[in-house]
Amino acid sequence: MPNSELIASQVVPLATADFGNPWFVWFGQDNSVFYNSPEVRAIASWRVSAYAIVAAAGLIVCIGWFFVLRDFKKARLANAALATARDEARWAEEESRRAEASAHETAQQLQRLNSDVSRLNL
Repeated sequence: MPNSELIASQVVPLATADFGNPWFVWFGQDNSVFYNSPEVRAIASWRVSAYAIVAAAGLIVCIGWFFVLRDFKKARLANAALATARDEARWAEEESRRAEASAHETAQQLQRLNSDVSRLNL
């Protein structure tokens, strides 16, 4: 029966001439042999490197997201400023048209008044 506490534990049947009593060989190796092997140490160092790479990538993504949000905020502020300037320009244009219409009407009234005065002087 293999030892369940060991990483490497096997029971292998042996081919023997003793048919009545089968023979088995148990093989087990201490877990420290596995954990201290160069392969496991290399995996552990790569794991630390992988964590560092993932952390650096996460940091880069966070910084990029910060700049995207900052640019969105700047774009919103610029859009609001442009909308305000557009509204002010429209208001000024409407005021200019009203003033022009009022000046035209006043000019017509003055021309009529001038022609009326000219007829009276004749």
